[in-house]
Amino acid sequence: RTEEGDVQAPDPSAEAAEPPTNEEKIADIARLIQRSKKIVGLTGAGVSTESGIPDFRGEGFSAIWKRYDPEDFYIDVITDITEREVRKDYWKLHTEMYGRFLMASPNAAHLLFAELNKRGKLALLVTQNIDGLHEAAGLDRKKMVELHGSAREAACFECGQPVDRDKLHADLLSGAVTAPVCEKRECPGVIKPTVVDFGERLSGSLQRRASDQLQSLESCDLLICMGTSLTVSPANTFPRIAVKNGIPLVMINLSSTPCDELATVCLNAKASEAVTAIM
Repeated sequence: RTEEGDVQAPDPSAEAAEPPTNEEKIADIARLIQRSKKIVGLTGAGVSTESGIPDFRGEGFSAIWKRYDPEDFYIDVITDITEREVRKDYWKLHTEMYGRFLMASPNAAHLLFAELNKRGKLALLVTQNIDGLHEAAGLDRKKMVELHGSAREAACFECGQPVDRDKLHADLLSGAVTAPVCEKRECPGVIKPTVVDFGERLSGSLQRRASDQLQSLESCDLLICMGTSLTVSPANTFPRIAVKNGIPLVMINLSSTPCDELATVCLNAKASEAVTAIM
């Protein structure tokens, strides 16, 4: 930190010094947020696990994967209208997940980005989560990119016709439908949540939003990565793009990530606990 109080990126050539305490890191992050006007946020599963949503790739989901074979849920299988039994299992999984999403409440980490937007400081939030909790926290969807889609919406995979997700959920729970298909007579498509499934490419609209993300990232004045291990593309490229453009990088994650050494401030902590201390 300079005499003026600015937060400086780590200097690899500097002599080893006492590492900053978590309290000092929290103060530095608060200072960066205070002085920034165009913040980009990137959030991952670690933000929502604190709201009771298990990490799709973590131990919290292991019990679910014992009941289902992930290999069955690749996009070419779950969109094959002849694979009715597989699609029934796929929808059992998503019915269970959707129920959890409906019961979950946003935590302090979700509320942070909604508050930054209210203050006029948020340029964009990119989330890898499909649970809809950022929107539930009050964040305007125009300021958000759900990189992997949203489980709170569903549509025909073939024609794109949207369906009422809550009604579909009720029908699945009652057994009125088990493997939903498009209601248009002329359409042979199946219904699926608007999420990116195994083996599926980003949709054209998401690819266009991804391009917008890069523009926002290159013109922002702070990148906050929170609750993400940065192991999945394209999100794992964001920190390096920011640092390459001289943009301060804040990393908040319980475990280490491949980009920690690039960070202006790196705080290993639970996202909601860190945010509570920062704000």
